[in-house]
Amino acid sequence: MVPEAKAVKLIEIYFYICEKHDNEFKYCCVRFSNNNRPELTDQETMANAKFTLPLNFKGICNIFHT
Repeated sequence: MVPEAKAVKLIEIYFYICEKHDNEFKYCCVRFSNNNRPELTDQETMANAKFTLPLNFKGICNIFHT
C-alpha cells in the first residue's frame, strides 16, 4: 500500500507531466519504441521516472562512481 502523501505527490507529478506534454512535449518528443501498443503512455512513463528517480538517485550515482 502506498502512503497517501506519496500517492498525492505521484498524482501531482502526473498531472503536471500531462499538462506539459499536451502543450510542449508532444511537439518536440518522439516515442523511441517499436511497440505500437504500449502498456503505458508517454505521460505515465515520464511521471514514473520523475517520481522514482530522486528515490534511486543515490544508488545510480554509486553505480557510476564504482
